[in-house]
Amino acid sequence: MRGTDGADSAVRTPVGAKALTLAGLLLGAWLANPGWAQNPEREIIGDIVVEGNRRIAAQRVLRQVDSQPGKEFSRAVLQEDVARIGGMRLFKNIGVRDEPMPDGRIRVVFIVQEYPNLVKEIVYRHAKHVSDKDLESMTGLRKGLPLDPMTNKHSCFKIQDYLKEKGYYFANVVIEEGDKATDERVVYNITEGPIVRVRSIHFTGQQELASSARLNTQIDTSRSFLGVLGGVYNPRQIDADVMKLEEYYKGNGYLNVRVARDLSFSPDLRSVDITFHIQEGNRYKVDGVTVNGAKSMESAQLKSITRLKPGDYYNEGIVNADVRNITDYYGWRGHAAVVDKKWYPVPDQPGLVRVQYEVMEKPPAKVGEIFVVGNEVTDRSVVLRTLDIYPGQTLRYPELRIGERNLARLNIFDINPELGIRPTITVLEDTDSEYKDVIVNVKEAHTG
Repeated sequence: MRGTDGADSAVRTPVGAKALTLAGLLLGAWLANPGWAQNPEREIIGDIVVEGNRRIAAQRVLRQVDSQPGKEFSRAVLQEDVARIGGMRLFKNIGVRDEPMPDGRIRVVFIVQEYPNLVKEIVYRHAKHVSDKDLESMTGLRKGLPLDPMTNKHSCFKIQDYLKEKGYYFANVVIEEGDKATDERVVYNITEGPIVRVRSIHFTGQQELASSARLNTQIDTSRSFLGVLGGVYNPRQIDADVMKLEEYYKGNGYLNVRVARDLSFSPDLRSVDITFHIQEGNRYKVDGVTVNGAKSMESAQLKSITRLKPGDYYNEGIVNADVRNITDYYGWRGHAAVVDKKWYPVPDQPGLVRVQYEVMEKPPAKVGEIFVVGNEVTDRSVVLRTLDIYPGQTLRYPELRIGERNLARLNIFDINPELGIRPTITVLEDTDSEYKDVIVNVKEAHTG
C-alpha cells in the first residue's frame, strides 16, 4: 500500500504544479488587464515594438500610435496607426504584423524601412517672387530629414501651381538633384516667366437670359487696369468661373447649358484675352411638382408649402427654398428629414420638366443630454440660455440653426468663415432611442 501511495503521490504532484502555474499565468493576465479575464474572447495587446529603424528612435514612432499595451486589439486602429506613421515622412515603407504571446495576448510589430540618405542642403534657384519660407512650406523640406525622391518630385508641381495661381502662367520647375535615393542635396531650378494679366473678357452665344455686363457680375475674374494693375490671370479661377456661369444658367431654367472658355495670349505672353462660349439650350418650364416619400405628413399638405408652380420657368433658387421649407416643416415637429430634389424631362414635350421632391423622414425625437464643448471661461448656463432648448422637450431642428446664429451674435466665440470656425450644434442621430443627445461646440475668442 505504501508503494501504491507513493506512486499516486508522484503522479499528483506534477498535476498540482501545472495547476498552480496555470493559475499564476491567469492571475498575471488578470492583473495586467482585469477586463481580459472577464471577457476572454477579447484580444488584448500585450506588447508593441518597432523593427527596422536605425536612425529614428522607436519611441518617436510609438508616440504616433493609438494602439497601446492593455488596449483591445483592432486591425482598423492599426491601419490608422500606420497612416499616422506615414505622415511623419520619415520612412520609405511601413508595415505591421501581429503575433500571439505565451499568455494569449497579442504582440504588435511595426516594420519600417528608412531612407538611405538625409537631406544635407536645399537650394531654390532663380526664385524671385516666392519666399524661401513659402517654398519650405510647400515642399516640407528641412535639413536632416530623410531624402524622399518621390516627394521631392511631387513638390515640383506644388511650386509650379503656386506660381500659376499668382499669375505666372508659364512657370516651370525642374528638380536637378534630390530625385534619386543616393542624392544628399535637393536642388530646384525655377523659371517664373512673366506675370500674365487679363486684357479683356468676352461672352458669345448668350441670347435671352443676360447681357455681357450681367454675366460679368457672375464671375470672379476681372480685367487689369491699364495692363499693369490687377487682373492677374489664374487658370483655376477661370475653371471656377465656367462652373459659376453654368450654375447661373441652370438656376434660371437652362438645364442643358454648356460653357467653354478660349484663351488668346499676346505675343509677349504678358496678357490674355478670355472668351466664354455659351450654349444655352432650351429654357425649361415646369410641367408638374410632386412630393414623394412622406409617411407622417400628407403629401398634399407638403406640396402646399412649395413655391415652384406648374407653368413657371425652372428656378434653382426656388427649388432650393422648397427643399428647405419641407425640411423645416418636418424639423419644427421633431422629425429629422432629408429632402432630395430631382427633375425629369417630359417625354415628347421639349422644354418641359417635372420636379420631384423625395422625402426621407425619421421618427420624431426629443432632446436628450446637452453637452457643451470648448467653453473654458464662459459658463455653461450662458450657452444654454442662448439656445433655449431643454432636455425632454421636442427636438425642433430649425431651433438649432437659430441657436448657432445666436451664439455667433454673442461675440465671445471665434468666427472665421474661411477656416470654417464658428459655433456649431450637432445632434447625435446614431441611436435608436427617442432621445437624441446634442453637442454644442464653441471656441472662445481671445480677449484682452
